[in-house]
Amino acid sequence: MSLENYKRIKAIIKNYGLTQRFQHEDLTGVLMVRGEALSPIHIGSGKILLELEEIVEIIKKSKDPLKNKKILNSLKRGVARASDCVYYGEKPAIPGSTLKGLCRSRLQLLAVAKNDKTSFLLHPSKSPPRKPIPKGVSGWRHFRIWAPATWEDRVLKPGVYSADMNLFGAAGLASKVFFGNLMGENWKISKLE
Repeated sequence: MSLENYKRIKAIIKNYGLTQRFQHEDLTGVLMVRGEALSPIHIGSGKILLELEEIVEIIKKSKDPLKNKKILNSLKRGVARASDCVYYGEKPAIPGSTLKGLCRSRLQLLAVAKNDKTSFLLHPSKSPPRKPIPKGVSGWRHFRIWAPATWEDRVLKPGVYSADMNLFGAAGLASKVFFGNLMGENWKISKLE
């Protein structure tokens, strides 16, 4: 089915209600996961790695005062390509919160509405597009990979809890799952130029 055949719908979340956080104590377990990075990844800590000498050199090379002001402003905001990785015990790591967010968002995207109802909420950064995103435009790959979920405008009524909120938690609602950090073993840090 081509993307042009999908239609924009409003999906209504089924009310799963709240289950007690420890209602099913016998349904517990641990899942040990081992991951392998097949391509470079970066999980930023927010800490900037540029040394003062590097900043001075960058500004010295530029004779344009306006460009220097832009450089300083971007450094104040933080430069993502120069930010440090997340470390635990001197090893790079992917925080459990990042893994939890990844699992939650993938489940939300996999849960496509049937008869205009779905069990999972989806919080896109903006409303679904009115037409397919053209190839090459920001977000086109994500849109096509996860369609038809990317067409859905999911609505949550007040006082209703979706399955993902019940499992992963929400504001004022404890999560039923815990994700530990994924620690690096055979790793190499590469500095981006």
